[in-house]
Amino acid sequence: MRALQWLGTVLVLVGGVAACDTSGPEEGEDPSPLAAAEGDSLGTWTFVEVEGAVCSDGSQTGLGVRLQEDPDGLLIWFAAGGVCVGDHCPPANGFDTGNAGNRFDGDPAGIFDDRREEDNPVANYDIAYVPNCNHDLHSGSRPDASVTVDDSSETHQLVGHRNVERYAELLAPYFSERVDQVVAYGSSAGGFGSVFAYSAMAEAFAPQPVDLITESGPLPKDEDVLPLALQQSWREVWNLNAALPPRSECPDCYGPEGGGLWNLYSYFADAYPEATFGLVTSEEDPSIRSFFEAGLPPCPEGQPERCQISADEYRQAVRGLRSELSPERWATYYTPGDQHTFAIHDSSYYDTTTDGVPLTRWISRVLSGETPRVSTP
Repeated sequence: MRALQWLGTVLVLVGGVAACDTSGPEEGEDPSPLAAAEGDSLGTWTFVEVEGAVCSDGSQTGLGVRLQEDPDGLLIWFAAGGVCVGDHCPPANGFDTGNAGNRFDGDPAGIFDDRREEDNPVANYDIAYVPNCNHDLHSGSRPDASVTVDDSSETHQLVGHRNVERYAELLAPYFSERVDQVVAYGSSAGGFGSVFAYSAMAEAFAPQPVDLITESGPLPKDEDVLPLALQQSWREVWNLNAALPPRSECPDCYGPEGGGLWNLYSYFADAYPEATFGLVTSEEDPSIRSFFEAGLPPCPEGQPERCQISADEYRQAVRGLRSELSPERWATYYTPGDQHTFAIHDSSYYDTTTDGVPLTRWISRVLSGETPRVSTP
């Protein structure tokens, strides 16, 4: 399999490390590290280091946090960015190197714009931004992994899932007292990551429900589109299974030859009846098609189409996935064309309309507990 160097579109956010709120916790309690985003830091981005969370190069990482004065909820955002394919990985990086989406140094755009309250359904949400600096779809539990970078052997920390567990332990006690609604949302690599991280977040916040919206990162049932070899490589290279529900609870998630990951959708619907779930995708997404193609067998000589996934094949696969999802539990928003990622750009977030329904309106309905299904007629 060949290496896919970068999956998704990077994100630039505003803000930096800010001073801690001086009000402090109640007597006898240790302050949460998240308190650094309170007080004078409200409305700005604060980087909160999380003990034990590391990037692929072994350096310290953490969360980007932006709090509002009177929040309507919490958005846990899983960032897009680089991903290993097989054991071929992007160069090791820390929080401040490599993918620009791991830094906070520009105007907030799309879903992160808290100035557009009339247009953005999460404008007044607190945000916990989970960086992508492990290249494992936020789902790895493989420290000191031997990987290949540009034909050279390196040791990387493919521990995105272990980081997620640490983030969940920090976020749940703090925000359970602060907000009534929690939603996990990710796009591209973060779209896959939001699914793989969901169980950890849902269990940490229980009994408070955690809603999920996954964008531009579907897991089709069709194994000709999401090849078994690719699914198996995720399980082997960075130990994806450690992020999944136990085999005893979701045996179908552990299919033959590494398959079965699409069963996570129905498992979540059954295991978390108070949560609402949503899936956003275009029907021809070329970035995800290219990513999935890395799991196909080598091309026969003179037959390049045998190692490509056509737009029509992808369309049929994601439509087939939708038919497998419970309409009472899973909302879907399918757009025609080849857009890859929506929420992180002003144009694709605020201007996308399908069958007369703006994407932002669909998100608002999902956050209200509805499960609308939107697609072209």
